[in-house]
Amino acid sequence: MNGRTEAPPLLSGGIWQTPLAHLGAASEGWRSHLSGMLVSSRPPTCPPVPAEVHLRLILVSGKTQDFTFSPNDSATDIAKHVFENWPTGWEEEQVSSPSILRLIFQGRFLHGNVTLGALKLPPGRTTVMHLVARETLPEPNSHGQRNREKTTESNCCLLL
Repeated sequence: MNGRTEAPPLLSGGIWQTPLAHLGAASEGWRSHLSGMLVSSRPPTCPPVPAEVHLRLILVSGKTQDFTFSPNDSATDIAKHVFENWPTGWEEEQVSSPSILRLIFQGRFLHGNVTLGALKLPPGRTTVMHLVARETLPEPNSHGQRNREKTTESNCCLLL
């Protein structure tokens, strides 16, 4: 023996097959009981990325429409697709440009470069997002800053 250990053979489906004799941590009792058996484990893998993401977009008016996108699609890609394929029944809410369409997910505006895959949406389920027309996005911390400013103000009156 030259001191090197050989890699166990790889079975189909990505399962590593290890003879029990190569497991140094196994006790003698287990070794004799399980002699000759094989222990299988899977090598670490990344979770699978869903091939499709199902979105249900809701307008301020309450009208909804389901769409299917790729996990690689960004908020900008989605706005452009919706604008170019504006659903029947949404005519009253039609906008002049895809650049003013904004997505809201879990109460937060999605910036243009955020992809659906980055949001780690649950696979096989329809995710609900709001679609609104807005020229600009609010500053990331503007809401929190306003709350801090309010706590330093005094809104009480002195009665004499």
